[in-house]
Parts: sequence; C-alpha cells; structure tokens
Amino acid sequence: MGLKDYARICLGEREIRTVWRGDTLLFSDAPTAPGGIPDTAWGVVTGAQPGEVILILSALPASGGSPVTGFLYRIGTGAAVAVDSTLGERVLSGLEPGAVTEVRIAAVNAVGQGPWSAAKMVTVKAEPIAPPSALAAPVITGIPTTGETLTVTEGSWTGAPTVTLQWLRGTAAIPGATGPSHMLATDDAGAMISVLATATNAGGIATAASAAVGPVAAAASYEFETDIVILAYGQSNEQSQNNSGGQPIDAVTDQDSSSRIRRWDATTGTDVQAVQPLTGWPAYTQIGPLRTFRMAQDLLARQNPARKIVIVNCAVGGAKLTGGTLRVGGTYYTTMISRMTACLAAFPEARVFLSWTQGEQDANDSVTAANYTTAFTAMVNGIRAIPGAAGMQAIIHQMVPERFYGEIEDLPYRRVIDRAHKMLPLTVPEAIFVGASLGTQIPGDPSHFTAQGHRNAGTRAAAWVPRIGHWQMTVPDTPAAPAVISDATIRITVSDPQPPAYVIEYRPAGSNSAWIEQIVFPNLWIDAPGTFDVTVEGTGNREVRLKARSYAGTSTASTSVVVAEPMAGGLAASFGENTITVTGFDTVTAPSVTFGAAQIILNN
Repeated sequence: MGLKDYARICLGEREIRTVWRGDTLLFSDAPTAPGGIPDTAWGVVTGAQPGEVILILSALPASGGSPVTGFLYRIGTGAAVAVDSTLGERVLSGLEPGAVTEVRIAAVNAVGQGPWSAAKMVTVKAEPIAPPSALAAPVITGIPTTGETLTVTEGSWTGAPTVTLQWLRGTAAIPGATGPSHMLATDDAGAMISVLATATNAGGIATAASAAVGPVAAAASYEFETDIVILAYGQSNEQSQNNSGGQPIDAVTDQDSSSRIRRWDATTGTDVQAVQPLTGWPAYTQIGPLRTFRMAQDLLARQNPARKIVIVNCAVGGAKLTGGTLRVGGTYYTTMISRMTACLAAFPEARVFLSWTQGEQDANDSVTAANYTTAFTAMVNGIRAIPGAAGMQAIIHQMVPERFYGEIEDLPYRRVIDRAHKMLPLTVPEAIFVGASLGTQIPGDPSHFTAQGHRNAGTRAAAWVPRIGHWQMTVPDTPAAPAVISDATIRITVSDPQPPAYVIEYRPAGSNSAWIEQIVFPNLWIDAPGTFDVTVEGTGNREVRLKARSYAGTSTASTSVVVAEPMAGGLAASFGENTITVTGFDTVTAPSVTFGAAQIILNN
C-alpha cells in the first residue's frame, strides 16, 4: 500500500483507521491516543470581530484505534480549551485585540490526548481605528522677509498619525519644501505662505492648513553682504601724515558713530574701533583725515549693517616702491603682509581693497614707467597671495597734480609716474585709477593734500568701486568722434562710466597706412560728461579716430576727423560753428572776411 498524505484502513467495508504519512501503525488490539495533527489539516486566521481568530479544521488525525472525540487548542501559554471534533471553522473569541499570538491544537479520543501540533502565528482582530483628526492646525513662526527662515509645527492630532508637511506659495506647492522650516527665496517675495499638514494612520487620512503669513517682503539688499578690509598702503598722503593745510580732523564728520569702522590692531591681533587719528602706523603719525576712513564712511550705507569695515593701516611717509621699503621683500612690505595675513585670517570672507597713494619718492630720472609697473604688479600679486586676498581690488590714487600739471610744475619725472599709475588698470586685473583736482594741495606744500583733498579722494574711491569689476569684464562702448579744436588739438568727450583710457589712432590723411596708436588720459579728475584736450602726435595732415580701452578690451573706433599741420609762419587756426579764427599775423589790415555764412576772423 502506498501512503500519500493519509490512508484509510478498512476491514471489509468498514473503515477502522486513518493513517497519516509518518505515522507508525502498530497492529494491536489495544487502542492508543490520536496521532499528531499535520500542518495541512488545520489553520488559524484573523477573525472578523475585535478579539477574534478563526480556527479551521479540515481533516482528522490518525484515531489510534479509538474515534477522535474532540480537539484541544491552546493560545500562547494559556490553558488548553476543549472543542468538539466537528471539522470546519470555529471562532475563538475573548482574545486581546491586535495581539500577535501562537496557536497549537491536539486531538483527543477515549484513550487520551494526542501530541500538540507545531505552533502557528496569528494576529487577533484589532479594534477599529478611527482616522486622525486635527486638534490644532500647524502654526508658522518667523519673519516673512526674503532671506529669513520660517518654521512650522505639525499641529496636534488624534490617532497617533504620521504627519507630512508641504509649504505653499499662494495655493501652489513649493518644490522640495516639505520640512519643518523654509528659507524664503526671491520667488516668495509678494506671496502669502502657508503649510498643508497631512496626517495618516491605519484608519485613514486627514489634512489641516496653517494660517497664511505674508505677503513676503523683499529683504533689503546690499552691495556688500560681507565684511570689508581696506589696506592703506603707500606714502604720506595715504597716511595723511601732514598738517592738512591747517584743516584738522573734524570731530564729527571725520569720525564714525556706528562703531562699524574698525582698525586692525597688530599688537592685540584684533579689530578695534577706528578713531581718527589712527594709531599703530608702522612709522610716523597721522595728522589729517584719512582717505580710507572717508571711503569706509561712504561704503557704510552700501554694506549690510551687521558687517564691519576694517582698515589695515600700513602706509609710511617718504617710502619708495622701486627698490625701496614698499617693494616685495622690503621692510614695510613685510610688515604689511604680516598684518594683512592676520586680519584676513579673522575675516576670511571679507571683500578686500587696496588704497594706494604713492609715487613721489619714485619720481626721478632712474625710475621708468616700466620699472614702476613691474614693482607695483609684483607687490599686488604678493598681497593677493595671502589667503582671502585673491580677489583684492586696487584703487590707485593720483598724486598732488600741481607738481606736474599746475602752476608749480617742477618735477617732470612725476608725469612719468602719473602716466604709469593711469596705465596700470589696463594691465593689472581688478584695478582702477582715481584722479585728483587742482586746488586741493596744501599752500606752500605741493606734495600733500588738504583735508578736503583727502576727503574727496575717499569719496571718489567709494563711488568708483563698482567700476572696478565693470571694466574688468566690459569692453567700453564706441566713443563719440573727437572735435578738432585747432591744428592737431582735439577735444575728447568723457562718457559715463568713464573708461580707463582712450586710444587715439592716426595716420596720414587720405592714405591706407596702418593706424598708429596713442594712449591718452584726462590729466585730472573729470566728472562725466566732461571734456579734455589732447595734441595728436605725428606731423602733416592726419586722419584721426578714437577708441576707448579697459582691461577687458578695446572698443570699436569712432568716425574719423582730420587734423592739420600747423600753419606756416607761426599761424594757427581754430574752428567755431560759423567762424574760423586765424592768429599769428604781424599786422591785420582787415579784421575779418566773410564768405557766405562763414566768417574768417584775423588776429595779430
């Protein structure tokens, strides 16, 4: 006889025993307890009502020679409970709702109890769970201004749900804004902001919305969101180491009431409030108002009020750049590098400026423009090698112009250095030249500025700071064609913003020769739109056109004009709208000659 899961043993037509696979059958006249109940003959599942499971019996075990009269079941470690031998489903109730427990069963006959089955795990039917309900809606806190961060609570809920959040701009979901906080961005400006909370448990889903806040205000934006460090380096005019022409430091206008203008104290290695005159210079003392201080005063309104402006004062009167103490490796250079390194370690994110007023000590016949440019470039590169100073922008101030353009012009070599200063922004990145005005030198001392001259320099430097980056990246627009004033003199109109340089190109009139370049600058500070006159180089009648140049490149050329060779015999001509004036005659018998609408005026 082959056994499957079970087999029935019959005597004639009467069944006398069921035998399950694995049973040991002893043919004896004495009956035994029932056999074990295999897994396939029973099961247990979660019931329909709280506290219930359903026991399912699908087949009887081996009877042991005595009919099975019932079953026992045991839940967990509890007591055995008897049920009858009817096959099918039985509801077991009174259990702990939601509990996960084990169930075992055993068969019983007249002889006794069979072995317990292997345990089966079942989850008791739980009590019904109500969906969540909001006891309190989410609440947003914070300042509704761009750049600020809002936070929100999840609200209060019944039913121990899991809560998710979604920030809304108006009625639209803000992508990615699903956390307990949200930093307000530019896109949020003008909008109402709210949060939708979604609560989920086994019983369902519920939502609750916060009250909206707003409309979101646009935060005040500042040109400078970081600290600013200004290095004051150069000679006595950068240090204001002079009597300022009898104009002392003003107790109100030359001081800072905000406490945001600071001085780097090399002794303590900290920033301290800057009070003029500043102390701690490498040599000599400050007497007049400092141009870097005025620059800092003018930058305050353009800087985030939570930030500082720190002046690192390293200028020394009488110091020289080329071959001197200000050069790379020089005594004062070494001091300056040490101070800047310490300051920028304390302010690593600062915007850095160099204020440079120098040149008098280099104005001699042994210093060429090339020498000066090389020394200045090396110095700037050395400073920019300091951690935090790579983006330093250089402001190059003009020396007192009376000495080379005014009534007391006595040092022609200063023009060499002045031109070198003006050329530097064309070759040194992130640099700009700031001109000075006549009449701001100390009477009797043509090398030093008055107090107002220093204030002017600081104000002009602050005003022109945006132009540094502009001309670093921007090629100037095509300038207006120059106007011919007389013979070889042309007048250039300065555009706004004023480009770092103008380029005159000239060649013989009527020819196709290559253009010859002449780089020119205003001698002094000019408030655009202003003009300045230049004599075109070369001889003979020349075709002239004009370009503008910055570090970024050179503009296209203007339309051309023609300038003339000076007239023979010392005669000169100037051209007005309807007149031509010729000067230089020994005698004039007819003061003017009229040709149609034009009049020629003759002067001796």
